[in-house]
Amino acid sequence: MADKTKKINRYILWTTLVSIGLLAVLSISAAFLGADKAKLFFNSIPLAIFWYTLAILLLIALIILTFTRCKLSLLAIHTSLFLILAGSILNSQTGHQLTEQLLGIKKIPSGYMALSPNQSQKQLFLKDFTQQLGLLPFTIKLNNFRLQYHQADKNSIQNYISEVMVIQNGKETTNKIIKVNQPLHYAGYHIYQHSYDSQAEKFTVLLVTSDSGLYVVYAGYWLLALGIFWRFWFRPLMKNKAQIK
Repeated sequence: MADKTKKINRYILWTTLVSIGLLAVLSISAAFLGADKAKLFFNSIPLAIFWYTLAILLLIALIILTFTRCKLSLLAIHTSLFLILAGSILNSQTGHQLTEQLLGIKKIPSGYMALSPNQSQKQLFLKDFTQQLGLLPFTIKLNNFRLQYHQADKNSIQNYISEVMVIQNGKETTNKIIKVNQPLHYAGYHIYQHSYDSQAEKFTVLLVTSDSGLYVVYAGYWLLALGIFWRFWFRPLMKNKAQIK
């Protein structure tokens, strides 16, 4: 019975490791596809099946593999991988659909909006603005948009800057200057400066993304770092000190 259990544990372990390796290969390959094609690829049905299978394998590994329960560092590393994958699934389009069906929480995974100064909007669209995806639970008003140029080269753009106001239930709730890589986070969404009207500079284009699962992923990465630090640095250091004494 013990030998059979060991074989099952070994099979689960290697299946999980191979799946993680395949995940790494897929992630590297997607980097060469471009953002739009990679998004379609990772949200395809075969990949969705792969994500859920890997999540189940990691969960089974946490429950069945006895060595993870007695070694803190390995438990932390296995748990972190599960959290990272679970958070990524929650943030996917399929994850949003399941959250809506099971919990009744409806959120738009991501979308775009184009705003001119003094214009307010809560509709999100596809990147080419051919289809409306839904409505945000709040309204974004663009107070001003401007380009920031490099001091050394007045023809070289340094940044795109959108000054926005968030309106919810008819009240102004917050003001924020959004720049590239400096988004606004509000009510479960990140609002990024995406692009602008390069011809006439009359409007800005904002990218709005859901933060569902984001903090689960963050927790997974912190736990992964802690597990690796404990297993490969702190634990050997403590053993060496004990041997010296």
